[in-house]
Amino acid sequence: MRQKKYYLAKVSISENIFSSMENRYNIINEYIPNAILNKESVIEYDKYNFRITDTQVYTYSGEKYIAGNLTRSTKMTATILEGNQTREKTFEDVKAVPVDFFYNIKNEVVAYRTCTEIDSEKFIDNFRQIIEIDHRVGDIKLIPYTSVNSIRDFFKELDVVTEINFNLIKPNNPGSKEYYDFERIINDNNLRALDINMSNANGIKYKKENSDEFTDSIESGISLTESAYGTVEVRGYIETEIPGKRKNRKKKKKKYKSATSAKFPRFFKTRENDKISILGKVNEEIKRLFL
Repeated sequence: MRQKKYYLAKVSISENIFSSMENRYNIINEYIPNAILNKESVIEYDKYNFRITDTQVYTYSGEKYIAGNLTRSTKMTATILEGNQTREKTFEDVKAVPVDFFYNIKNEVVAYRTCTEIDSEKFIDNFRQIIEIDHRVGDIKLIPYTSVNSIRDFFKELDVVTEINFNLIKPNNPGSKEYYDFERIINDNNLRALDINMSNANGIKYKKENSDEFTDSIESGISLTESAYGTVEVRGYIETEIPGKRKNRKKKKKKYKSATSAKFPRFFKTRENDKISILGKVNEEIKRLFL
């Protein structure tokens, strides 16, 4: 049986992040789940619609989940005959294309699949829009997790890092280990998001003196990104030696490389087919996120 591939993304409150703790609790545990379960919510485009279908609520290993499909249905206009008269009629649901997902309510994590018609970007955008239809939720962020150490490994590929751009959001759980280095900046200025753009053509200092460890600020930014509380873009180059015409003369060539955190999505694969078995795998992978 062919393996199924599931990506992982984090839902975070944005618009109401500074509301009372009670309201945030209600958003996480009541309003967002209700928005996912609302069968009437539809995102309409010119040629197709998106809605959440086939939903079921499960409790697995003490954790509450919503399983369902994000479904794209095609619109089609056709000429039909009614009696001895013809007229144009639009059919809203000619072809349905579903991709399945599992949403962990407590941890606000969604595991989802993709297909040709619904790639990761389309899933995230439409899943987010459907949840935001409930005005009590307000704007939210839906950010993919990155694979473990993938961003750090990209840094290590470069001889010189010339640009680092972080886009970070305020975590739902202030005081977490990933949060300490930016807590004062975000809280003092009442920020929902923080953009940090670093550049130096001669090279950014991102490691501690005489150490392979990242500086505290870079480490915090990477940790927040790995925890799906932000994204990062990194640019730099690799120096390669080019032999000169004389053996004792060599030139250095710069090979530029860039990457964003979106290039390193976190995912898992499973051959399981029934919902409960897949849910067990999802639950296992989500637990790993919070070790």
